[in-house]
Amino acid sequence: MFIVNGNPLIADEQDVLEELRRQCNLNGNNLFRVFKPSGKDNIMTNCPFHKDGQERKPSFGVSRIDGKCHCFTCGWAGTIDQMISEVFGHYDDGGDFGRKWLSKNFLTVAVESRKPLELNLSRGEKRQAITSPGFTEEELDRYRYYHPYMYERGLTDEIIEEFDIGFDSDSQCITFPVYYADKTPAFVARRSVKVKFFNYPQGVEKPVYCAERFVSGKYSEAIICESFFNCLTCWKHGRPSMALMGTGTEYQYDVLKKLPVRKYVLALDPDEAGRRAMAKLKRALSPTKIISYLAVPQGKDVNDCDEFFEELEEYF
Repeated sequence: MFIVNGNPLIADEQDVLEELRRQCNLNGNNLFRVFKPSGKDNIMTNCPFHKDGQERKPSFGVSRIDGKCHCFTCGWAGTIDQMISEVFGHYDDGGDFGRKWLSKNFLTVAVESRKPLELNLSRGEKRQAITSPGFTEEELDRYRYYHPYMYERGLTDEIIEEFDIGFDSDSQCITFPVYYADKTPAFVARRSVKVKFFNYPQGVEKPVYCAERFVSGKYSEAIICESFFNCLTCWKHGRPSMALMGTGTEYQYDVLKKLPVRKYVLALDPDEAGRRAMAKLKRALSPTKIISYLAVPQGKDVNDCDEFFEELEEYF
């Protein structure tokens, strides 16, 4: 079992090496042509450090037990993270790049590298964690893991930490702490990494996700989306956003009316349900708010537009 910063990766060792080979090939480095089990505790592959990684017979051993690597031909020896660092050209970092690569691509505990939950909206001040019966800091601490699915959906380390996105290994779900506009914890929402399924607690009124970030009046404009990933994509590109966790309710309309936001940019999914919901939103908010729309292409949502988000046009 490979270990990163004292924590085990929940991934098969050969799967880790196959992903390393895939990414090397994408970078034009055709390394690791073959992986052969050697007993139950080792994997043999061709050495990436001599003959340009093209030796005919595999001489490079990787231990499944402790991740130690050794080439029986050229003598290279080190750990799996050091080997990954050198493969990607980071020769003198002691395996730092390799550890980050393993953390990003495979599930590993990352509590020490995650920021504590901080809710004060002033970026220049020390912020303090808030707890309540909705959920506790201790509960969130149990979810402070990275998972590859976060990166598949375009999240960055900065977004994961700022919004305290986590992973619940029991339910195999990405976790999203949700707060009421007064910053009181409401619940932890979950999104399965295996199927398209969101889980919200029953009997609890859905707040507006991220509404607590707008109560200070810091932002005069907000993009309104349906889902967490759509909302976080907006923040990633520097556009403050909120999510309805659906198509909206009267309670959420009331929250949006009361926030000190002058303009709302509607960016719900461009399907029939989304169009109806945006029409209702406009009727509810337009007496006191400026309303515009983000031109999300048919068949996509905001998260799908991550690579060309800056090119999306806004219209009234």
